[in-house]
Amino acid sequence: MKPNHKSQPPLPATALEVQRRVAACRRPLLVAHIRLDGDALGSELGLAHILRARGQDPHVVNDSAIPEAYRFLPGVGEVGTSAADLRKDYDLVIALDFASWSRAKAIRERLPAKLPAVALDHHPPVERLGDADWVDPSCSSVGEMVYRLASSAGWTIPPEAATCLYVAILTDTGRFAFSNTTASSLRAAADLVDLGAQHVLAAEKIYQETSPALVALRAEALRTLTLYANGRIAVMRLTLDMLARAGVDAIDTHDLADEPRSVRGAQVGVLLREMGPPAEVKVSLRAHSGVDIEPVARKLGGGGHHQAAGCEVPGGMDEVERTVVAELTQLLRAGGDP
Repeated sequence: MKPNHKSQPPLPATALEVQRRVAACRRPLLVAHIRLDGDALGSELGLAHILRARGQDPHVVNDSAIPEAYRFLPGVGEVGTSAADLRKDYDLVIALDFASWSRAKAIRERLPAKLPAVALDHHPPVERLGDADWVDPSCSSVGEMVYRLASSAGWTIPPEAATCLYVAILTDTGRFAFSNTTASSLRAAADLVDLGAQHVLAAEKIYQETSPALVALRAEALRTLTLYANGRIAVMRLTLDMLARAGVDAIDTHDLADEPRSVRGAQVGVLLREMGPPAEVKVSLRAHSGVDIEPVARKLGGGGHHQAAGCEVPGGMDEVERTVVAELTQLLRAGGDP
């Protein structure tokens, strides 16, 4: 069964320019943000498979380890995990799923200043990343954007690429449960299944296979759960000691950010993960529809989406928790909540 490409909205001029430059390159570098998630890794791997099918020679390098949940993705073994893995023969940089080069600083610093670049992103824009940028916050994921870019051009999307792009959409829509799930993203996912995406395998690997160590860590973290603002804000902590006791890499704790939001009555969930030294806390914010937490993340030095955002705040856990709760309480009050 052939996917219905006509069901997708037409590409804007910015996307067509990115498409033209990507089609013309021979040896592109694909890079995503630090602390990879399903959309970042799935998008760049999916695009890499598509470009190889066209006879191009893409190279994927990030300044990030590969989260265990995504190590089943086709081609993941060829992904570079530090700037030391960079080559010297790139003719284009393709930046995926980040709005500021600060999110891929170690990679950017090792590249020639005049190397051409393009970008695909669905976060609210922060800075111009390339010579041509396609930024569309209405898209569910960069995986959806890559699918639209390839399908509109008539490029072959092999099954390996379909699996990677499906994972990008699946994870950034929260299994098609977040408010960014649209008719367009659902059609894209369906088309990718038609193209051979292993959707059952993806669900099993990402959501149904959890290591005993991570289960134990989740249980310990849940015991730190604290409610504020009459139960509208739920906060959970992950300390360095907890991670060490469980033997879990911090890169594998991304999905724990969804736990506080699952508390009945909580409009905003917060995961605080201790970092350092120096003292710093990774703040992951998740909200139910109707609450826009992106301005709070941006005010604290980060960014993201309306219902999923984050930042890194200097200070100890107690201090950062007070700051974040105060900002969120003010946000909820401004929205009419007592």
